[in-house]
Amino acid sequence: MINKLPDDVSSAAARMLGTAPGGLAVPNRRDQILDVLRAAVLSGAMEDGVVYSAPALSAQFGVSPTPVREAMITLAREKLITVAPNKGFVVASPTQRELTEMLDARLLLEVPMARRVAQDGLSDDDYARLGELADHTLTTAQKGDFIAHVLADLTFHVELVGLGGNAEITEIVRTLRARWRLSGLDSPAKHDVLIHTSEQHRELVELIRAKDADAAATLLDEHLRLAGDAWREEAAAQE
Repeated sequence: MINKLPDDVSSAAARMLGTAPGGLAVPNRRDQILDVLRAAVLSGAMEDGVVYSAPALSAQFGVSPTPVREAMITLAREKLITVAPNKGFVVASPTQRELTEMLDARLLLEVPMARRVAQDGLSDDDYARLGELADHTLTTAQKGDFIAHVLADLTFHVELVGLGGNAEITEIVRTLRARWRLSGLDSPAKHDVLIHTSEQHRELVELIRAKDADAAATLLDEHLRLAGDAWREEAAAQE
């Protein structure tokens, strides 16, 4: 049984949080730990079949077990991990069917919202913000910084949908994307998909900026299906 995150995850977490490896910054400690653990699950850094305990992880992060335990309880509510009684937590891997259903839901919600945002147009500030997020997803993918990439990708999609002005849809998309677990990101094939889909983010921003609603909707549909097919193939192989 392994209940410690890989060293590269700890280093990535320290970089992402802007802290030294010796411990996490005090402000918003629980939220910071939650972001790190969520990204570790979604990127596949936290392995299937491994029991992770709050005390072991808190020792690795250099904090008390309480914020780690609270963060893991939140992840359990999000269906990213499950409780192993008297032991800790294990990763909950979505099945191929669950991934298919999540993809269908994202297509139904995100594509029309992208069309709406393109029709309404972007302010200069929104354009700059989305552009920065798009560039960050590509940079982190190219560097192989998968922890930071997962969070950047989640933020990009949530921010884009949020510009459509519907808070309920935005929250649903946030939940769906937060359950979209990826693994094997360091394999050449998956890495190529990751870079390509990250490049599509910038293209999507430019189409929305140009108010080309049809092209933006078509690209986002292709983007989601491309990523979804890659992860569903892996889920099918594991079932």
